Amino acid sequence: MTKVVLPGDFIEDINNLPSVPVIGRGLKVYKNEIISTQGGVFCSSKDGMYVDVSSKRYQPTVNDLVIGVVINVMVENIKLDICYLENAVLSTLSFEGATKRNKPNIKVGDVVYARVISTSKYLETELACIDKDNFARGLGVLPSGGMVFKVSLKHARRLLCPKCKLLDFIGKEIKYESCIGINGRIWVKADTNQSIKCIVKIIQQSETIPNSKLEEFVSSHVSLMRNYCKEEVMEIK
Repeated sequence: MTKVVLPGDFIEDINNLPSVPVIGRGLKVYKNEIISTQGGVFCSSKDGMYVDVSSKRYQPTVNDLVIGVVINVMVENIKLDICYLENAVLSTLSFEGATKRNKPNIKVGDVVYARVISTSKYLETELACIDKDNFARGLGVLPSGGMVFKVSLKHARRLLCPKCKLLDFIGKEIKYESCIGINGRIWVKADTNQSIKCIVKIIQQSETIPNSKLEEFVSSHVSLMRNYCKEEVMEIK
């Protein structure tokens, strides 16, 4: 049965649970009570619990993986647009191998894949491109030649879910690289511009396609792209 919750609703007492669950987005623990912080559909499984929020505005949460665009570079910090009301800040030392003498060469307009490490009502959201062991593990400045586009926050969360095989189906047809930000930004890079356009179109139009029909959906779009390319080659000849 679907359970809709509102901000401030009581969810569960931790003392009544056999083990402490993983508390995800839209929930917080206050005085041993799990309380919702956002309105949406409450979801619970053996892996944890969270609130599925249908929101158009991104709200940063600690440990979120986001894609930001550099808008200002200073001596010690970098300002990034992460689709939030305020810009986020990233220290120039928050990169793997970075020191005061060896800082990354980052320019305005660069695309960065980073992790949210702190949020506050009174301070800027803080990002980092390293984990607790000071390793990048895929975080950092994304290679040039890719394309950044936006999808809904709900679709971004769906693509990050292991049950959604859309990206795997695309990978069987087209060789490409991708990064997905929970803030609704996606970065893709492929061998040709035509392939990139096809991938972007597939991802954007797949939001309403059920998981059971994703493979067929991807195959049909890739076939159309290949047929179009063949027709162009024939016209040139």
